[in-house]
Amino acid sequence: AYAKSLRVGSAGKAKALLDRMIVLRDSGVIDFSPCETSYNTVINAYAKAAFRGEEGSAESALAILMELLDSSQPPEGDADETGAPNPNDVLPKTDAVVQPNTITFNAVLGALANGASEESAIAAEELLETLLSTYRSACLNNGRTAARRVQPLTISFNTVINAWARSSSPHAVDRSEGILNLMKELRADGTLPHLKPDVVTLASTLNVISRSREIGAVSHAKALYDDLIETHNIRPNVLAMNTLIKVCANCAKSDVTERQLGFSIAKEVYEHILQSATLKQDSFTYACFIKACNLVSPINQLEERRELVKGAFERCCEDGLLHRKVLCPLQQACTSDLYAELLGGYLINEKEVDMSKVPKSWVRKVKRYNS
Repeated sequence: AYAKSLRVGSAGKAKALLDRMIVLRDSGVIDFSPCETSYNTVINAYAKAAFRGEEGSAESALAILMELLDSSQPPEGDADETGAPNPNDVLPKTDAVVQPNTITFNAVLGALANGASEESAIAAEELLETLLSTYRSACLNNGRTAARRVQPLTISFNTVINAWARSSSPHAVDRSEGILNLMKELRADGTLPHLKPDVVTLASTLNVISRSREIGAVSHAKALYDDLIETHNIRPNVLAMNTLIKVCANCAKSDVTERQLGFSIAKEVYEHILQSATLKQDSFTYACFIKACNLVSPINQLEERRELVKGAFERCCEDGLLHRKVLCPLQQACTSDLYAELLGGYLINEKEVDMSKVPKSWVRKVKRYNS
């Protein structure tokens, strides 16, 4: 119950129950030990707490995993003349039988990603390296079949890339692409033949680029997008396409050539989504594209920009996808008269919209997010 609770401090209470179980076990009051699920549940509780911004949650999740890793190692004891451990040396009673698995590692990686800092991203990358070395050791000692319980998965790498996306680090692009390249190398050399970048990898890596504001971000993102789709046969979803539009929309301070390329790509991707029989646009699609309309010169192409923004807004309302997050880029892309034309009857002042008064059909698919 504590693990599922959204209350502040609930993760700490879940950990306290786990510690109490260990004390009762060690004192002989109960004859069973916490299992992998027990630890994973507590770690997941800390991951959720980290997402809510509870300070120290990610570090607490990592500490539990490190304790498990330490306790699962054979003790240092006397060896016989062959170098083999003394059979009289037994594993410590406390948690010795509980060994972290891939689920445990991934839960902690998630907690670190939710930490949303450069320090958390570095810790996540280091933990991924620990998972990889644990897997390699297990393969050497027990064979690949037995090592599957600690086998790094695509989601493990995606989570670290996401940690860098959330880090606001100036090194995020280089570090995240280093993780992507590591995925490719491990697949190519046969270490992890199952490992393959997927659509989440694509969207997460694009998200890192979108937040970087790096020079040449549009060209960089489009090259990566095309390469992953072609090389790994990835079918991009709306999230990945939205994120590519977002990269383009964020290049407003770039030179003219980059802005023109950015708008061209954004418009092409936006229209592809709208015309697709399998893709479904969402509020983010409209928010990103309307923001991208800022790349169209308000001096030389004012009428074109006006029609693009108006058309996207009207289509958004028609689809019932008018989210509050659409309004900010709408205001930035509109002249004051166009903004008043589109929303005049629902404005509280020149900028603020009373969402309770807009037609319900405009917000029918996102109403619960607009209150």
